[in-house]
Amino acid sequence: MKPMLPLVLLLVAACQAAPREAAPRESVTLSKAPASPNRQAGPTAEVLPTPAASDATVLRIRASGGMCPDGACATETVLRLDGRFTRTVGKASPTQGRIDAALAAAVAQETASANFTQLKAKPFTGLCPTAYDGSEFFYTFSTPRGDDEIGSCKVDIDWQHPLFVAVKRVEDALNAQ
Repeated sequence: MKPMLPLVLLLVAACQAAPREAAPRESVTLSKAPASPNRQAGPTAEVLPTPAASDATVLRIRASGGMCPDGACATETVLRLDGRFTRTVGKASPTQGRIDAALAAAVAQETASANFTQLKAKPFTGLCPTAYDGSEFFYTFSTPRGDDEIGSCKVDIDWQHPLFVAVKRVEDALNAQ
């Protein structure tokens, strides 16, 4: 059983690597290799190709609600690990930009260690800004386990938590564009 420990540790480390975009995902398929005189029977790992790490989505920020001159307000920003982002405002065509990759990497690092059950534990109890022509924000984090979303009118966001400190820095950089 001990010879499998390095393989298990390698697979666990791979699963905890930088977050990836929801689809397509890297997948590891374990299969029983046939026994041969030169090889011990046991699991083998096949790693399927994925997009380059820089293409991995780290964070998606959506705002919806309120009234804008051309209808309901809506924005979406998708941030990639290398700092590139795509922003769509209302019905306009998406725009591209770039922020410091270190800011995106900080979000990715905090996402990897965040306890999302704990982050979502305190429900939002105030009046959602959509009730008075404001916006609700949705933060979707790409994790090795899949996407995790936190809505500002569903969860009382702890802006002192390291993950949301990193998100605030990203938002400041995006708003400076």
